[in-house]
Amino acid sequence: MARSRIITGLDIGVGSIKVLLARQSGQGTDLNFLGFGECPTEGMNKKGIHDVNRLAKSIRVALDQAEKSCSEKIDRAYINIGESRFLNIPSHGLVSVSRADGRISQEDINRVIEAAQSVNLPPNNEFWGVLVKDFIVDGQKGIERPLEMMGTRLEAEALVLSVFSPHLKKLKEAVSQANCQIEDIIITPLACARAALSDQQKERGAILVDIGHSLTKVAVFQEGKPMHLAIFPLGSSHVTDDIAVGAEIEISEAERLKKEIGSCFEKKVTGRTEESRQARKLVKVIKPRMEEILEEAYREVTSVCRRQDLPAGVVLTGGGAKIKGVTDCARKIFKLTAKRGIPQGIHGLEGDDPSWITASGLILSAADEESDMMSSRRGNNWLRRLARHFIP
Repeated sequence: MARSRIITGLDIGVGSIKVLLARQSGQGTDLNFLGFGECPTEGMNKKGIHDVNRLAKSIRVALDQAEKSCSEKIDRAYINIGESRFLNIPSHGLVSVSRADGRISQEDINRVIEAAQSVNLPPNNEFWGVLVKDFIVDGQKGIERPLEMMGTRLEAEALVLSVFSPHLKKLKEAVSQANCQIEDIIITPLACARAALSDQQKERGAILVDIGHSLTKVAVFQEGKPMHLAIFPLGSSHVTDDIAVGAEIEISEAERLKKEIGSCFEKKVTGRTEESRQARKLVKVIKPRMEEILEEAYREVTSVCRRQDLPAGVVLTGGGAKIKGVTDCARKIFKLTAKRGIPQGIHGLEGDDPSWITASGLILSAADEESDMMSSRRGNNWLRRLARHFIP
């Protein structure tokens, strides 16, 4: 009988570091919450990691908190990477089918994926992986599983993923200094989407917008596959800065007001108390910045598809999704349904805080890997493994 295992998700964000632990059953089907830890991030800002030692100490503090919460030792974790120099580049690969009888082999599939990787990257960016969106056999599109099909020409539409090499190197160093081994590194928008979007939403067409401390991540899904990923340097901390400047108050006080009475939609503010009057003033500061963030996300989405092709709508996550009225603001800009995403898929994880989506997604992605390995031993789940195809 297969043994259960403990999975740790380590979300290294600009504003905070979050650690989540769950136990996966021996059958790989159930995940049960064990513990968590969180602390403010030091040594990293929206431009990247500027002090590896300080970041490592922050990671260690969060790991220690998580260990104390469940009396389990953490020596390895799944972590995320997501900074503004992340690139996803549309790519196309084409090869001739190698076998004389025209039957497509696994070697042909590997060759066309390798051909799709042949893109020019900016200096200091390195290849991270490739996500296959679609296969084309002799001009026939929409092929999900070309293996054993007949044809003379095989093509692949793909997304080539690239990360900023110096950031990746410093991230690995910081985790290592915190005495933690990296199990795997997952692109942040993919981790968020794993926890926030259902398979049905991805199939119908959906948008994930994760509004973090200083960065916003966007993922667009159609027919169950990622069509576009993006990260840009705007986040909820910009809202805090606007409040601090506009009201001439300290950052800490501005953050408190944002969390307690802040809103980006006027109809969400009611009453005639002094607090209500203050909240209405805050709307005039918060609303323009949140609209800027969501409009930038909308531009990313419409650069690859029409909003009419995304009937499952928008799911908002991250700390910025906790601002009152954000879903109303998103509906107005995207002209689609919008809702706040909450962590799901882990039994016993209570609460509806959307800022824990990334950590949850890291655990769920890790559980998928284990389930896929078990399925591969049984000869199943070929397509799922292919859709998550990464080449180190």
